[in-house]
Amino acid sequence: MEKLLTGDPVLKGIVNLHVFTEAADVEQARAAGDILLQKLEAYEEIELCRLKRYWKIPEYYEFSIEIGSPIISKNTPQEISKILGGRWKKAGDSLILYQTKGKPFPMPNIKWASLEYIDL
Repeated sequence: MEKLLTGDPVLKGIVNLHVFTEAADVEQARAAGDILLQKLEAYEEIELCRLKRYWKIPEYYEFSIEIGSPIISKNTPQEISKILGGRWKKAGDSLILYQTKGKPFPMPNIKWASLEYIDL
């Protein structure tokens, strides 16, 4: 509501980048998140959130990065996938980054990631 009162641009949507990374501890997992945040610095509102150990695979950490900006659209996940690199596949409304033999990830410790546009 504050954005409406001040005349600032209103967010129409966000993109959620959900990541599973292999890490020895939470600090190493946070460092992986920080690298991704740096790659996405062109977007105005970025937040690393929900960093926790993945219950199924204890050596993985799971986190999300919420990306917001007045320029976010349904095409933004595709744009972000190009910034991050790697090979992404369309899965419904999401893009998924899989680990497959011979197709490297943009960061060595990332095991799985997804990008999803969410209307607000």
